[in-house]
Amino acid sequence: MLDSRNANSKFHDELTLHDGDQTEVGAANDTVSTIKGIYPGSSVTAYEGTAYTPHNLTWCYVHVHYKKTKELEQDCAIFADAPVLCFVDRSTSSRVPKRLSQGKRVEHDTGSGLVFFQGEAADVQRYLNNHYPNPIHLVKDPATGMPAVIPNDQMIPFMQASRLGSSLVRIMDHPISYYAEGHKLMRILTGILKGREGYVVRKAGDRKFILPFGNKSLSISNIHKELFEEVVEQG
Repeated sequence: MLDSRNANSKFHDELTLHDGDQTEVGAANDTVSTIKGIYPGSSVTAYEGTAYTPHNLTWCYVHVHYKKTKELEQDCAIFADAPVLCFVDRSTSSRVPKRLSQGKRVEHDTGSGLVFFQGEAADVQRYLNNHYPNPIHLVKDPATGMPAVIPNDQMIPFMQASRLGSSLVRIMDHPISYYAEGHKLMRILTGILKGREGYVVRKAGDRKFILPFGNKSLSISNIHKELFEEVVEQG
């Protein structure tokens, strides 16, 4: 169990880039084989008294100003009705210009403002309504009009890769079905993603392993050292 009241706990932030809308995380020099497991020892906030084995709960998320993410993160360690887990990935950031007093402009890092909560969407939204007078709403799935939901087993590889810190993983706006046409369903046999199924797609001169991520998908780079097998439907 993690005690999120530990002031020395480390947390992460995340960022949406625009290549058809995508979020980039991970390290360009790493492969999926180099990523250590997320459970235990991750940088996920769990409030005190919560068993750190909520593997069956789904995740939902909000999109706020990047400066708001720290408050949301800290509040999850304070309020008794906070979601089970809170994940703010700070492994990537955009670089935006900032004007100094001398008139010079420098670049500084920001985060995307995406904050993930584990728990039932209705409970998470109720928590947000109870504690933030300026409304914060869960991001909705355009296909259903309901809060977007990410299964825990899809969230885990994202959190694992987010710890590396550069360009290993991207969140893509397209659902996994978008990549199914013209590609075979493959199962990865090596690395921390061993056993997961998705599509191997060539993009920007590199092979990517595409995995489902709620109503979006994850694109994982640097898979050239990994082994795959085709998933054959039984029947």
